[in-house]
Amino acid sequence: MSDLLIIAFSVLLALMMMLPLYISFLKQNKQRNILKDKLRELAPHSQLKKNDFATWRKGYCLALVPEKQQLLYLHLQESSSFFQVIELDQIRLCKPVRVFRELENAEERKQIISKISLVFDQFEEQKKSKELELYDENKSGYLVNEWEVALGWSQKVNDFLKLQKGGF
Repeated sequence: MSDLLIIAFSVLLALMMMLPLYISFLKQNKQRNILKDKLRELAPHSQLKKNDFATWRKGYCLALVPEKQQLLYLHLQESSSFFQVIELDQIRLCKPVRVFRELENAEERKQIISKISLVFDQFEEQKKSKELELYDENKSGYLVNEWEVALGWSQKVNDFLKLQKGGF
Protein backbone atom coordinates (compact mmCIF):
# COMPACT_ATOMS: atom_id res chain seq x y z
CA MET A 1 0.00 0.00 0.00
CA SER A 2 2.81 2.42 0.83
CA ASP A 3 4.48 1.84 -2.58
CA LEU A 4 1.23 2.76 -4.31
CA LEU A 5 0.95 5.90 -2.18
CA ILE A 6 4.53 6.92 -3.06
CA ILE A 7 3.89 6.38 -6.77
CA ALA A 8 0.64 8.39 -6.66
CA PHE A 9 2.35 11.19 -4.74
CA SER A 10 5.26 11.21 -7.22
CA VAL A 11 2.89 11.41 -10.20
CA LEU A 12 0.92 14.21 -8.54
CA LEU A 13 4.12 16.12 -7.78
CA ALA A 14 5.37 15.70 -11.36
CA LEU A 15 2.04 16.96 -12.73
CA MET A 16 2.17 19.99 -10.43
CA MET A 17 5.63 20.82 -11.75
CA MET A 18 4.62 20.37 -15.39
CA LEU A 19 1.39 22.39 -15.20
CA PRO A 20 3.01 25.88 -15.19
CA LEU A 21 5.20 24.91 -18.14
CA TYR A 22 2.20 23.65 -20.07
CA ILE A 23 0.19 26.80 -19.31
CA SER A 24 3.12 28.94 -20.49
CA PHE A 25 3.36 26.87 -23.67
CA LEU A 26 -0.36 27.39 -24.35
CA LYS A 27 -0.05 31.16 -23.81
CA GLN A 28 2.89 31.39 -26.21
CA ASN A 29 1.05 29.30 -28.81
CA LYS A 30 -2.00 31.54 -28.51
CA GLN A 31 0.13 34.67 -29.00
CA ARG A 32 1.86 33.12 -32.05
CA ASN A 33 -1.50 32.27 -33.57
CA ILE A 34 -2.75 35.83 -32.97
CA LEU A 35 0.32 37.19 -34.81
CA LYS A 36 -0.11 34.73 -37.68
CA ASP A 37 -3.81 35.50 -37.99
CA LYS A 38 -3.13 39.25 -37.98
CA LEU A 39 -0.52 38.78 -40.71
CA ARG A 40 -2.92 36.65 -42.76
CA GLU A 41 -5.56 39.36 -42.33
CA LEU A 42 -3.16 42.03 -43.60
CA ALA A 43 -2.15 39.87 -46.58
CA PRO A 44 -5.40 38.09 -47.47
CA HIS A 45 -4.43 36.94 -50.98
CA SER A 46 -1.45 34.94 -49.77
CA GLN A 47 -1.61 31.20 -49.21
CA LEU A 48 0.71 31.00 -46.23
CA LYS A 49 1.77 27.61 -44.91
CA LYS A 50 2.70 26.76 -41.35
CA ASN A 51 6.48 26.69 -41.90
CA ASP A 52 6.48 29.98 -43.86
CA PHE A 53 6.20 31.87 -40.54
CA ALA A 54 8.53 32.88 -37.74
CA THR A 55 7.27 34.56 -34.59
CA TRP A 56 9.17 35.77 -31.56
CA ARG A 57 8.76 38.03 -28.52
CA LYS A 58 4.95 38.17 -28.64
CA GLY A 59 5.11 40.97 -31.18
CA TYR A 60 7.21 40.09 -34.22
CA CYS A 61 6.23 37.95 -37.18
CA LEU A 62 7.90 37.23 -40.54
CA ALA A 63 6.45 35.24 -43.40
CA LEU A 64 7.77 34.29 -46.82
CA VAL A 65 5.25 34.17 -49.67
CA PRO A 66 7.09 32.34 -52.48
CA GLU A 67 4.34 32.56 -55.11
CA LYS A 68 4.21 36.37 -54.81
CA GLN A 69 7.95 36.81 -54.17
CA GLN A 70 7.26 38.73 -50.97
CA LEU A 71 8.47 38.83 -47.42
CA LEU A 72 5.84 40.00 -44.95
CA TYR A 73 6.80 41.65 -41.66
CA LEU A 74 4.56 42.50 -38.74
CA HIS A 75 5.53 44.20 -35.49
CA LEU A 76 2.69 44.53 -33.01
CA GLN A 77 3.17 46.97 -30.18
CA GLU A 78 0.82 47.78 -27.33
CA SER A 79 -0.67 50.84 -29.01
CA SER A 80 0.08 50.29 -32.70
CA SER A 81 1.23 47.87 -35.34
CA PHE A 82 3.73 48.11 -38.17
CA PHE A 83 3.25 46.03 -41.32
CA GLN A 84 5.67 45.98 -44.24
CA VAL A 85 5.93 44.04 -47.47
CA ILE A 86 9.34 43.50 -49.08
CA GLU A 87 9.10 42.78 -52.79
CA LEU A 88 11.82 40.18 -53.27
CA ASP A 89 11.98 40.59 -57.04
CA GLN A 90 13.65 43.98 -56.38
CA ILE A 91 16.10 42.64 -53.81
CA ARG A 92 19.65 41.58 -54.62
CA LEU A 93 20.82 40.38 -51.19
CA CYS A 94 19.59 40.00 -47.63
CA LYS A 95 22.03 40.29 -44.74
CA PRO A 96 21.71 40.28 -40.96
CA VAL A 97 23.18 43.30 -39.20
CA ARG A 98 24.11 43.88 -35.56
CA VAL A 99 24.64 47.35 -34.13
CA PHE A 100 26.78 47.55 -31.01
CA ARG A 101 27.19 50.13 -28.29
CA GLU A 102 30.10 50.33 -25.91
CA LEU A 103 29.81 50.09 -22.17
CA GLU A 104 32.83 51.41 -20.31
CA ASN A 105 33.70 50.29 -16.82
CA ALA A 106 36.73 51.48 -14.90
CA GLU A 107 38.83 48.48 -15.94
CA GLU A 108 37.29 47.26 -19.21
CA ARG A 109 35.16 48.09 -22.24
CA LYS A 110 32.33 45.85 -23.36
CA GLN A 111 30.36 45.83 -26.57
CA ILE A 112 26.66 45.24 -26.18
CA ILE A 113 24.26 44.50 -29.03
CA SER A 114 21.78 47.36 -29.22
CA LYS A 115 19.99 46.47 -32.45
CA ILE A 116 19.56 43.53 -34.83
CA SER A 117 17.92 43.87 -38.21
CA LEU A 118 17.64 42.35 -41.66
CA VAL A 119 18.93 44.65 -44.40
CA PHE A 120 17.78 44.18 -47.99
CA ASP A 121 20.06 45.55 -50.70
CA GLN A 122 18.17 46.50 -53.83
CA PHE A 123 19.23 45.99 -57.42
CA GLU A 124 19.04 49.70 -58.13
CA GLU A 125 21.93 51.17 -56.16
CA GLN A 126 20.32 54.62 -56.04
CA LYS A 127 17.51 53.22 -53.92
CA LYS A 128 18.05 53.01 -50.21
CA SER A 129 18.33 49.56 -48.64
CA LYS A 130 15.27 48.36 -46.78
CA GLU A 131 15.57 47.34 -43.16
CA LEU A 132 13.43 45.23 -40.85
CA GLU A 133 13.98 45.51 -37.12
CA LEU A 134 14.23 42.20 -35.28
CA TYR A 135 15.52 43.53 -31.95
CA ASP A 136 15.93 46.92 -30.34
CA GLU A 137 17.48 47.16 -26.89
CA ASN A 138 15.30 50.14 -25.98
CA LYS A 139 12.10 48.20 -26.71
CA SER A 140 13.00 44.69 -25.58
CA GLY A 141 15.74 44.98 -22.99
CA TYR A 142 17.47 41.63 -23.52
CA LEU A 143 18.26 39.24 -26.36
CA VAL A 144 16.47 35.92 -26.67
CA ASN A 145 17.30 34.39 -30.04
CA GLU A 146 17.03 37.32 -32.44
CA TRP A 147 20.48 36.84 -33.94
CA GLU A 148 19.64 33.23 -34.80
CA VAL A 149 16.33 34.41 -36.31
CA ALA A 150 18.21 37.00 -38.40
CA LEU A 151 20.77 34.46 -39.61
CA GLY A 152 18.11 31.89 -40.45
CA TRP A 153 15.88 34.28 -42.34
CA SER A 154 18.72 35.90 -44.26
CA GLN A 155 19.78 32.41 -45.37
CA LYS A 156 16.19 31.50 -46.28
CA VAL A 157 15.68 34.71 -48.27
CA ASN A 158 19.06 34.42 -50.03
CA ASP A 159 18.34 30.80 -50.96
CA PHE A 160 14.98 31.88 -52.34
CA LEU A 161 16.61 34.72 -54.31
CA LYS A 162 19.20 32.31 -55.66
CA LEU A 163 16.48 29.98 -56.91
CA GLN A 164 14.52 32.83 -58.49
CA LYS A 165 17.45 34.53 -60.17
CA GLY A 166 19.41 31.41 -61.07
CA GLY A 167 22.34 32.40 -58.82
CA PHE A 168 23.87 35.67 -57.72
